[in-house]
Amino acid sequence: MALLNEDSAYEEVCTKESSALFLGGGPTAKELLHVGTLLCRFTPRAAPTSVCPWWIFFHAFRMSNMSTIPGIGDFLMESGCRIQPQGTLSQPPGVRLSCVEPASRFTLVRLIEPVYAFMGPTAPQRMEPHGGVIALRGGEFRVWIPGVTASMLQWTPPPRELFASPPVRANGQAGTESVAEAGDPAAEIGDDSAPDPVQT
Repeated sequence: MALLNEDSAYEEVCTKESSALFLGGGPTAKELLHVGTLLCRFTPRAAPTSVCPWWIFFHAFRMSNMSTIPGIGDFLMESGCRIQPQGTLSQPPGVRLSCVEPASRFTLVRLIEPVYAFMGPTAPQRMEPHGGVIALRGGEFRVWIPGVTASMLQWTPPPRELFASPPVRANGQAGTESVAEAGDPAAEIGDDSAPDPVQT
């Protein structure tokens, strides 16, 4: 049985959204993603188990042509970005991720089925898929998996090194909130029930 998108050319599955988001109107590659591949995204007010075809590699990904796509995980750790208990991203002074909307929630998933994905850099001045409100600079490498379903994904807590410790409240003071336990599928990472942070 063929894997998801294995027998599909981009021209057969492309949408108005994908043509607008990919730089040049289309991806630069189609690659096999193996079981265990970590993918993440930042989505405004999204529930942690909502399914979206657009993702970012968490770890660096080696393509079939031997070129490497950097993952966002190392950048987040090295830049000092941290995840708050409610799933929002805390960015230190001088750091601004162009793929992150205000009050975005961080979601990390692990593939539990191999799939084929289309990937490539994004075009500038495009809104974030599914609810974006700001224009983006473009250039970020995105992974598009049309047809992906929840049964193909396992929602995974971010590495504990990414959690704010202690968590930082909206007023900038250290808090005492406990972080979600690793492996807890009910963790409030990206949960809509969590209160929105105060934006400055």
